[in-house]
Amino acid sequence: KHPLAQALINAAKERGIASREPDGEVTGLPGKGVEYGQWRLGSAAWLGVDESESHTAATRLYLFHHASLTAVFEFSDTPRNGARELITAAKVSGIRVHLLSGDHPATVAWWAREMGIEDYQGGVLPEGKHAAIRTLQAQGRIVWAVGDGINDAPQLAQADVSVAVGSGAPLAQAGADAVLTAESLMPLADTIR
Repeated sequence: KHPLAQALINAAKERGIASREPDGEVTGLPGKGVEYGQWRLGSAAWLGVDESESHTAATRLYLFHHASLTAVFEFSDTPRNGARELITAAKVSGIRVHLLSGDHPATVAWWAREMGIEDYQGGVLPEGKHAAIRTLQAQGRIVWAVGDGINDAPQLAQADVSVAVGSGAPLAQAGADAVLTAESLMPLADTIR
């Protein structure tokens, strides 16, 4: 259900690569990746890959088999429709925007600059997102969180008001106060306005 998993599945289909159901247990590790037998697919931090070279808007996942690097997948993303309008509406209304992401810090920094977000942090695990929300709340802030992934579930559950994007992970939806059924974030921008 993860957006990057869906991107891999779609890319394989476009190339005529057949998929099959795993014959063993696939273990998902939120904020890290997945394990299946001797296969591990996930983040550089989890798999011990040195990503000291900076990169821009791309997110990378690494595939290991028997502790050997087998493949690197690079994902280029586009902002969700309505994201810029949501950020602008928040800023105009005096709402401070924070970006917390499990993606590589350099990728998150690139997107933060691109979207005009001053407060951002990359490489954040789910428990780190939860802690960041608690820290803001301890400062007397009222936190409105928006997310779509399994990794967002703890922050959505902790926030004062939370919205899960409906096309995202069911776990994120379970902990949120509301579920946005539209793909676009424009209804949230309209709500702020």
